[in-house]
Amino acid sequence: MATTSDQVIEMLINRIESLGAKIDANHQSSEGSRRRLHEEQNQLRIALVQLDHKVDTGNRETTAIKDRLEKAEQVASEINTWRERITGMKMVLVGQWIFVAFVVGGALTIGWRWVQAKLGL
Repeated sequence: MATTSDQVIEMLINRIESLGAKIDANHQSSEGSRRRLHEEQNQLRIALVQLDHKVDTGNRETTAIKDRLEKAEQVASEINTWRERITGMKMVLVGQWIFVAFVVGGALTIGWRWVQAKLGL
C-alpha cells in the first residue's frame, strides 16, 4: 500500500507543482497586463496634458480675439457716427444748392420779365 500512497502523494505533488506553475504564469501574464495598462494610462495622461494645453491656448486666443473685436466694434461705431454726420451734411448742402438754384432761377425770371416790360415785349 505504500506504493499506492506514494503514487498518490507524488501525483498530488505534481498537481500542486503544475498549479504553482500555472499561478506563476498567470502572475507573469498579469504583470505584463498591468504594465501595458500603466503604459496606456501614461499615454492617456500625456494626451490629456497636451489636450489641456491646446484648450488653454485656444481660450487665450479666443480672449485675445474678443478683445480685438470689442476694439474694432468701437471703431466701427465711430465710423458709422461719422458716416451719418456726412450724410446729414450732404443733405444740407444739396438743400442749400436747391435753394440757391430756386433763388437764382426766380431772380432770372423776375429780371427777364422786367426786361420784357421795359422793352415792351
